[in-house]
Amino acid sequence: MANVSVQNSSQPWQNDCQSAMCVFSRGVLNFIVVSLFSITAISLLGNIPILVAILCSSKRRNKSNLSTLNLVVSDLLITIFCIPFVTVDLFILDAWIFGRVMCRLVTFVQNTAMTASVLNLLIITCEKFLAVRFPFNVRLRKKLVCFLLPVAWIVAMTGAACYARFKEIYEVGDNTYICGEDWLNATALKNTQIVILTLFFGPLFLITLFHSITIYTLIKGKRDLQFQLNRSERDSFKRVLVKHKRQRKAVKIILLTLLSIIICWGPMYFFLLFSMTVFRESNPRAIIIAYTVCIWLLFSHCSIFPLIYFFLTHKGKETIAFCTLCLKNCTLRGTSSGMGSMLLDSSNYHGGSTKIVGSLRNSSWRRSSAPASTPGAETRL
Repeated sequence: MANVSVQNSSQPWQNDCQSAMCVFSRGVLNFIVVSLFSITAISLLGNIPILVAILCSSKRRNKSNLSTLNLVVSDLLITIFCIPFVTVDLFILDAWIFGRVMCRLVTFVQNTAMTASVLNLLIITCEKFLAVRFPFNVRLRKKLVCFLLPVAWIVAMTGAACYARFKEIYEVGDNTYICGEDWLNATALKNTQIVILTLFFGPLFLITLFHSITIYTLIKGKRDLQFQLNRSERDSFKRVLVKHKRQRKAVKIILLTLLSIIICWGPMYFFLLFSMTVFRESNPRAIIIAYTVCIWLLFSHCSIFPLIYFFLTHKGKETIAFCTLCLKNCTLRGTSSGMGSMLLDSSNYHGGSTKIVGSLRNSSWRRSSAPASTPGAETRL
């Protein structure tokens, strides 16, 4: 995470203006701050229910949901450890007040979460690819996912540490500090560029390759099934068609998630690469504006994945039902405990409320879900 603030300026749009506080008007700054904290609220309200539903539901504590859990954890890390600090640093105080340790920690967490998300998406893509190409090797596929997920986090943390170790705080005025890079030599700069290129554009290339093969396989499989339907039993092939339909929907959701990552994170990666070389000789105001746009797009992605998950996936709709049932249970329990004396005097009301609570306890949200799928059907998100 680059920090382009160098010094404060009392006159906006002057030649030596090198901070967001002097580039943008107060109204624009307020809009940026409000929008970033709104993104924080949406991300927390969207990702925390997914996290709770996966961890608290025995149905969801399975290997097929590990990748989704890791994506949620990555978004929450950026939401909690990055957005507030960067917002205060760049758009409220125009100074880093959190010390040298937090300067490196925020950079480390942000880059770890970004790289882990891309690698987790690559793992999901590989899982769907194997589910389509080798639908009966379920056990091998799950073992591979369980092995690759911790490896992805280790690789992400290693790459983030390579970049975070160059972060330092600099004094630019009386007790005014900024958090920026301190490149020791040209070799360190070049190595960091290689790490950034490898950990972002490498997985993107592999994701595109696996998706191309998966889509081709699904299209070819559909044509073969349509040909065989004229000569075989219709019922058995209907089940296969349903499985292919679920797989195609899963691929579309992954492609949509990938597109959101490219749009939201791609500009920041390009900015980091160019800021090390080309941008050093560019107009500081243009750099600040570009960096602000990149930061906003980067953080906005934390609120996009929950929307995709809730509105476009079957499991997202189940999560909404699960959270709604939990809220109803908590509300009814709180009402019953808060009106204890009234319930003692009104036996009819007491019996009715007990029946409601009992019915909610007995009617699990799992019963409304679809029946268990055949091998390969866990590709449904």
